[in-house]
Formats: sequence, structure tokens, C-alpha cells
Amino acid sequence: MLFRSGGGTISAGTMTVNQGSGSVVLAANSTFYNLTIASGAVLDASPDGGSTSYNPTVQNTFTNSAGSSGYVARTSTFTLSELSVTPTITTGGISFYNLTLTSGSEQSYTTTFADSCAVTNNLTVASSGSSGSSYTHTWSSSVSITITLGGNFSMSRSSTNTVTFGNTNVTLTMTGASKTFTATDSSNAFKANVNFNGTGTTQVSSTAAASSGTATVNSAVVLSGNTTLYNLTIASGNVLDASPDSGSTSYNLTVGGTLTNSAGATGFTARSGTLTITNTNLSTTITTGGVSFYNLTLTSADSSASQTRSEE
Repeated sequence: MLFRSGGGTISAGTMTVNQGSGSVVLAANSTFYNLTIASGAVLDASPDGGSTSYNPTVQNTFTNSAGSSGYVARTSTFTLSELSVTPTITTGGISFYNLTLTSGSEQSYTTTFADSCAVTNNLTVASSGSSGSSYTHTWSSSVSITITLGGNFSMSRSSTNTVTFGNTNVTLTMTGASKTFTATDSSNAFKANVNFNGTGTTQVSSTAAASSGTATVNSAVVLSGNTTLYNLTIASGNVLDASPDSGSTSYNLTVGGTLTNSAGATGFTARSGTLTITNTNLSTTITTGGVSFYNLTLTSADSSASQTRSEE
């Protein structure tokens, strides 16, 4: 059994796990530039079968050719902190415990996911950097992928740089119980598809810009802050509630693109909040399902073109 530990800032080189038998295990929190797990090899985040877990950080390309068994996450946090301009992430379908996506470069660039993966606990997306300039780090995919998330999602901004998560090829499916979806700062953007699945209640608070993708309510969802979603669908038998506390507090919901309520009159509980529908397309259909709004505001994002909004 081999132990690999490292730390600090690494700006070049490749660490390849190609042990023919046994595993390479982390004996400390470790930082790699390019990390490759070869076919048949295993990288384990724990040196003692899970009693202790250590956290790996990859600062450029991560390639797992060993499939879903190539990385044993234990209770570790796997951090992708990209320094290169066009890194590619090939997960091999592994399950992370915690996955953190951060921006380590002082320039605008895109990190591309090549395949689907799972995160059993929390997914964190954050901007970083201290240059004083405004760069954007985009996490996207050129093929259709799904990130299955068992815990919470959070996206934030801690510097002048911003972050964009996803495009229409990326689907975030939340499957856990009593989870949160939090995306702060309107300078950030959430452009992926998101499915609110699972059991229990999902608390949603998202002020990040939303201009593509879809949001689908497949379980109980409550707003825990003013929220912007794009192409919102409330599936049959489910409820989106504008209050996290049965009406003591109400939050406002903004929907860009289409609104489709297939859950009927009980699909949306307005409380005393305002629902704003922003027409970002030249032709948009709104299917209310017969719900009662408290305040309803209809706006058009593009004042330079004639737009048609149909209500059903």
C-alpha cells in the first residue's frame, strides 16, 4: 500500500495512480496539478479504512480511467481549484463525498466536465482571486451530463471575480432529504438544469442570474430567500411554497422564460409574496394551473423586440 501526501501550490507536473494491486492512499491533505487514476487503480482518501479522511485538491486536469471504483471518497472534500485556461474533468462516474469547485486563475476561462458523477453530501461552487479585476470562471459540459447530489448546493462569490455554473448540457439532480439550494450574488449565474427531487423539503434561495436551463419541482420546495429561476415547471402532485415557515415570512419568486404548473391550484402557495414573470423569449407560454397569486408582475427583458406571452 502506497501513501501519497503533498501540499502548497503546485503549478506543473502529473501525479498518476497506476498501482497494479492495492491502493494509493492519502496520508495527509494533498495537492496535485494534473491527477490521473489509471484503469484498474484506486485512490483512497483514507489510510485506515475510513477512520480518518484526507482532502485532495487538483489544480488542473483530473482524469479517472478506473471507473466508479477509482476513487474512494470516505468523508473527504475533493477540491477542483483550476489554474489552467481549459482544463477537462473526467470523473469516470465516481461518487464524491463533498465536492468543491473554485476558481484559482486570474483570468476568464471554462472548465469542462466530460461525464456524469455523484456527490453524496455537499456541492460547493465559489469564486476566488484577489486581482481586483472581474473574471468569470464557467463550469460547463459539451455533452449531456448529470450531477446527482445527495446533500446541499451552494454557490457564492468571495472576490471581484464571478462564477457561472453549468449550461443546458448540465443537469443537477438533488435527491436527498431536507436539503438546501443556495446561490448568492446576481453577478454569478446558474445556467444548468436543476431537478428538485428526493424526500423531505428543499429550501431554495437563489439571487444568481438565471438565463438558461430548466428548474423542475418534483418534491416539496419552499423559498428561504428571494429567488430567480428559469423555465420553471411544478410537476403534478408537488408544491412550491413562497414561505419556509407557513406564512410568517414570504419571499418573492422571479421566473425567466416559461412557467408550467402541472400540479393544479395547489401547486403554488403564494403567501404574501410577489411572482414576477420575465419574458426573455419572443414567444412564451405561461400555464398557471389555476393557482391564486398574491402579487403578479409581468415584465419583458428585451425592450427592442415585440414579444407575445400566452397564458393558459
